Amino acid sequence: MLTGSRPTRLFIILVCIVFQMTGIQLTGLSGQNAGHEKPSGTPVTEERPDGIKVYRIGNGVQPPRAIKTPLPNFAKVGHKKITGALAIEGYVGADGAFHDAVIVKSPDNSLDADILAATKKWTFNPCTLDGRPVNCRMLMELDLHLN
Repeated sequence: MLTGSRPTRLFIILVCIVFQMTGIQLTGLSGQNAGHEKPSGTPVTEERPDGIKVYRIGNGVQPPRAIKTPLPNFAKVGHKKITGALAIEGYVGADGAFHDAVIVKSPDNSLDADILAATKKWTFNPCTLDGRPVNCRMLMELDLHLN
């Protein structure tokens, strides 16, 4: 049984659905190969200004698996109803941490700081290429319903 405020319970349910349905593979990879297709070419990478190479999932790059995803503190929401799409972009490092999180879309900007603070505590089994951990780009999209 879930405990806590109703907004927290609803967010927990959403996060659990996203992360349990094959470790972010269903809704966490907008427009990207979710790791179910056979490799068909060279892995796609982007080089960041700081020199870090970040892969896109697919073509042999396997998706990460969530280990720890603490929830944001929604205490300041109170009894306010918030519904809408939430999109968070960043990359899962070879170290398993979620880096450079950015809110791409938010139903209420007052939640953004708390959501970003929570992503700094997320840990994953990293993406892999040929069995070795690599950095990979992630776009997670959620439908947020806080009542």
